[in-house]
Amino acid sequence: MGATAMIDISDGLYQDLGHICQQSSVGMRIHLDKLPSSESLSTVDLSDRLLGQLAGGDDYELAFTLPAHIKPPVGNTPVTCIGEVIALSDPIAIDTKSPDNSRLELFYQNQPVTPTQPAPFLTWPNLTGYQHFTG
Repeated sequence: MGATAMIDISDGLYQDLGHICQQSSVGMRIHLDKLPSSESLSTVDLSDRLLGQLAGGDDYELAFTLPAHIKPPVGNTPVTCIGEVIALSDPIAIDTKSPDNSRLELFYQNQPVTPTQPAPFLTWPNLTGYQHFTG
């Protein structure tokens, strides 16, 4: 298949993709409107649905990266492209021990989603997934 990185989504998509970014010294641009949803999940309020998709865990799914020139495999298991790996704008400025996932850029309808422009969220959400080693 040609995957260059892969992780199980057990602690939340946002957090787990952050692990790939940290270990690979890259960033990622995630397009929220491309996240797959089941029919029943599609009926949930957009903000709540996206929060669950980004920070919920134990999804029993895999996220993987492919080089841009390789097409995802076609078969019985659906594969959805939700973003792209990007070079860090200033890799020296990013603390490699920082858990804040500052290497991930979120976009919705081609617009950046940031703490100052949180749409489609009303306010910037807590995207921290499951923390194994706290309290």
